[in-house]
Amino acid sequence: MQEGLYLFTESHYSVQEIRDSGPRPIFTADTTDPERFAAFDVSHAHGGSCEITGDRLLVQIWIAKGPNTMVAG
Repeated sequence: MQEGLYLFTESHYSVQEIRDSGPRPIFTADTTDPERFAAFDVSHAHGGSCEITGDRLLVQIWIAKGPNTMVAG
């Protein structure tokens, strides 16, 4: 996994990660739709509100790209 970007403010957060360390081909006019989809399949992101209480961080996910992070609500 590559390094990710984690942003926190006093009440909100955002996480951006790439979960693959291999090179990706450069897109051209001949790049197929499945190849384009696969390039974004390794991208993981979510964001929402956060609250720090003592030594605990509670996050409420508002938006997510990744089925294991999405929550039903």
